[in-house]
Amino acid sequence: MQRDFNEVLQVKRCKSMNQVDDLAEILPSLLPRLWRFGLRLARNKEDAEDLVQRACVRALERRHQLQPGTSALSWTFSIMHSVWLNEVRARQIRSRASLEWSE
Repeated sequence: MQRDFNEVLQVKRCKSMNQVDDLAEILPSLLPRLWRFGLRLARNKEDAEDLVQRACVRALERRHQLQPGTSALSWTFSIMHSVWLNEVRARQIRSRASLEWSE
């Protein structure tokens, strides 16, 4: 319960700060929620770990795109969802390619 309250405070604090510069500082506090979301998407611990890592790297690479007033958590969730969709698509392509090779 205390952890969730602290996460909410951190997200509210982020909204009032310069998010572009402070994303690297607040990202660690968002990791528990990102991890839960990643685990829900991937349904696999190893895939969730990779997903969270790739989403955090992409968020840091693109932090200049974070608009003032936008929740860093929601923005990072969107990035994570996009990364997951790209992974699912890539797996489907690899699966089709391996089926073609086996025929």
